[in-house]
Amino acid sequence: APRLPFVRVTLFALAMIGGIWPGRLVAQQFRMESVVRLAGKDDVLAENLTLFDERQVYDFSFTPDGTRTLLEIVVHDVARQKFVLLDVPRAMRLELEQFQLVQMLEQLRVQANEDAGMEWLVHPAMQEEFDLDAGTLVLASDKIRYSAQCERPSDPAMLGALYGFMDQFTLLSASDPRRLPPFARMQFNQALRKYGFVPKSIELTVSGGGLLRPDLHVVSEHTLINQLSSTDRERIDQAREYWVNFKKVQLTEYRQLEQVADEAEPKAVRN
Repeated sequence: APRLPFVRVTLFALAMIGGIWPGRLVAQQFRMESVVRLAGKDDVLAENLTLFDERQVYDFSFTPDGTRTLLEIVVHDVARQKFVLLDVPRAMRLELEQFQLVQMLEQLRVQANEDAGMEWLVHPAMQEEFDLDAGTLVLASDKIRYSAQCERPSDPAMLGALYGFMDQFTLLSASDPRRLPPFARMQFNQALRKYGFVPKSIELTVSGGGLLRPDLHVVSEHTLINQLSSTDRERIDQAREYWVNFKKVQLTEYRQLEQVADEAEPKAVRN
């Protein structure tokens, strides 16, 4: 199911490749609900709940069938600059350090640069249009188009945490070879940060010219709520318990990369 394309060398290199230095979280506690659909359709492709709890962010992925069965929890530990991925059905835990993701991103860039057909994914020539009155932001190349309906959050103090979340989860996608390279999304994140807005909805169109079959056209909707509920806090406690008790595995086992090697096409990530 499509998930937001939200995708690594040295921290200096990280700062240089597009402003994705880890976002600072203040003592903020709030939530974001996200739903992804095929454009023009009502069926849900992906559903996520993201909880911002001071120095950590917890992203819960649910089945899109209405049962809200928990599939995965991704924890971004901002202070320690690491991710903890929790596969709930398989009771597995993967830990990825910031520098490992930097290396993966650079490996992805090198591999794609060696294939002329991947140029549009690694170095997308994005044109930007922003309408302040309408609150719309468009970044588009000849094959990739992001169109967002934007707003300012009710509490401006949320912005640092939100931008950090978008940047870091975009970066995380470099750890999954089935996902689209993150470079276009990184440019989109930069544009949002420049204008001080956050997206209410994002429409993503990718016309891969044969790389994607069929082409990708999805819409995500995002709802911010400036507090955590008692149920949210129970979910955080559950995630911490899984973090301690799940078996720690390596990337190859967690991502099932042997199986991925047999797959012919990349998949999108949460929009």
